[in-house]
Amino acid sequence: LSYDTTSSEDSNSGKKTNNPFIDPDLSVGNVITNTDWYADLIYNQVRRYKQEGVRHYGVWNEPNDGHMFNGPRDPSFLDVFMRTYALPARRALNAADPEAKLIGPELSPGTGVPSGKARWDNDWLEPILRKYPDVFDVITLHSHDNSHRDAERRAERALTLMAKYGSKAELWVTEFGVDS
Repeated sequence: LSYDTTSSEDSNSGKKTNNPFIDPDLSVGNVITNTDWYADLIYNQVRRYKQEGVRHYGVWNEPNDGHMFNGPRDPSFLDVFMRTYALPARRALNAADPEAKLIGPELSPGTGVPSGKARWDNDWLEPILRKYPDVFDVITLHSHDNSHRDAERRAERALTLMAKYGSKAELWVTEFGVDS
């Protein structure tokens, strides 16, 4: 990839409603169609914040949940997410700051599909660890159960999968909460 060293604000011309890099007619939702533009955006952000000591970056929140990402909720969407967001971000981080860490995929504890067939662990985390083992430096997941044991169970399951695939990534539970 070649990177433009202008600021990300300049590179997208500030257009928010008529952005040529987002295709609102795609059947998978508002998925970026120009991954070079996205990589440039990430590259410029990392270069900008590197001087302030920022070293950890996430690319999306809960891609397996329709509330956070407007795409199909089946397991095949994982590959679309990885090719469109995670892999370009990984390349941009490496180019902008070799010390930067990519955190993700910020998996929702829900199934992500109304039928309940896609699971955060079997349908998202395991394929990421198997197919894309070196993309994330920190594996992140969320827990929103009313039980303190939920985060522990999810972390234990994630650590088991990480060991199965020899992942050297750290594990972070980056969101948790209970009803108030």
